[in-house]
Amino acid sequence: MFAPNLAELNCFKQATANLNSRGNQARAVLAELDRAPACPRGMFTFEWHTDIDEPVVCHLEYEAAEEAQPYGDAPYPGCPESICLGAAYLKGVDILPLLSEEQVTRIETAALEERSEA
Repeated sequence: MFAPNLAELNCFKQATANLNSRGNQARAVLAELDRAPACPRGMFTFEWHTDIDEPVVCHLEYEAAEEAQPYGDAPYPGCPESICLGAAYLKGVDILPLLSEEQVTRIETAALEERSEA
C-alpha cells in the first residue's frame, strides 16, 4: 500500500494553492479582456444599443461648433459641431472595421443627439 509522506503532501498542497492562484489571475485577465478599455483622453463614451444582448461601447471624438467671424482681413466661415467614431467595442473587441458606413453614421448621430440633450 502506498502512503505519501508529509513532504509529498505539503508539496501537493503548495502546488494546488499555486494553481488556484494562477487560475484566479487568469480569470481576472479574461474579465478585463471581456470589456472595453478605458476611454482615451479627449474622447467620450457612448453605449449603442442594438438588437443584440450586449451594448456596443463606443469611443467618440467631439468638436464643438465655431461661430463665423465675418470681420477682418480673413473672414472665418465657422463650422458646425462634429463627431467622429474612434472605436466600437463589443465585449472588449473593437468591431469598428466590421461596421458599415450606415451603422457608423447612426452611432455618430445618436451620440451627437444624446450629447446635445445633456
